[in-house]
Formats: sequence, structure tokens, C-alpha cells
Amino acid sequence: MRKATVNTLRTWIVVGLAALVLPFAVACADSGGGSVPSFDNSERLDSASLSGQDVDELNFAVSDAESVAYRTDASLSDVFEYYANTIEDDGWRIEQRIPDATEAISIISNDAQVATVLMLEGYRAYEGRSLFEDENLNINWDNVADDDRVILISSFTCEENRVEDCLNAVVNQ
Repeated sequence: MRKATVNTLRTWIVVGLAALVLPFAVACADSGGGSVPSFDNSERLDSASLSGQDVDELNFAVSDAESVAYRTDASLSDVFEYYANTIEDDGWRIEQRIPDATEAISIISNDAQVATVLMLEGYRAYEGRSLFEDENLNINWDNVADDDRVILISSFTCEENRVEDCLNAVVNQ
């Protein structure tokens, strides 16, 4: 059962980390700023730029690839509602929404920026913690309770002539 859970998480995180990422400006990181808004009352756990093999394996040209992890005690449904609907108020388009009882994902875009937002129950994120470490996210798991939610925002700027080419590649992975 644990292997199936880790494999499910690996699938979500591969989609989130390897293919969809949003550029957070270093100056805005502490305020939750950057390009993709962070969920209210969330605590930034860590961030990492993606480069090299992670970006080279994509089938489309990107820049500014980065992942940021947050923690919140808000319900998964509240977090999903924000990233599946409310974020449109900030100029983001919802490309795809995939809810589940213990995890959810939203694929969003804003001009040439594309992002995936992976939302997990704290215990699910902890079970797959080695995947976060593989992506150079150094999360102190003592700060994440089983009933917290972990939000992983992965983003990039699409460098293709049409952002739709990047979106199609991301959605069809």
C-alpha cells in the first residue's frame, strides 16, 4: 500500500515539478509574492530553482523554472477552491482542475507563465518527502502536521511562440 501511495505522489510531483513551474521573484518570496499568489495564511517552507536535467527533459522551451512549497492548516477544499476558482480574480486562467479526497491539482496560466499547484494532506506529503528532497526542497517536516495541507507550486515561463504549446504538453503528460 505504501508503494502505491509513493507512486501516486511521484506521478503528481513529476507533473508538478518537472513540467509546470512559476517564477517567484526572490524579493517577493517572504511576502508570498512572486507571480503566482500564495494561499492566505500559508507559511513558506522552501523554494528551489529548477534547471539542468529537470528543464532539459521537457519537450518545450522554458525559463525561470521554480518550485515553492507552503504549509497551511486550512482545509484541502478551501485551498482547492482558491487555486481552482478564486485565483482567476488575480488574472490567472484555470486550465485544468483535478480534485481528490487527499490531494488535488490545478494547472493555471497567466500570459506566458504556466503553473501547477499540487495540494496534499500533510501526511501524504510526508509519505512522499523523498520526492521533495530530490527536487532540492529542504522541508523541515517537524513543522508539518498530518492534518496540515502542503501546497507545492511549480512554475515556468513558456518560451515557445505560443503558450498553448506549453499548456498542451503539460496537460497531456
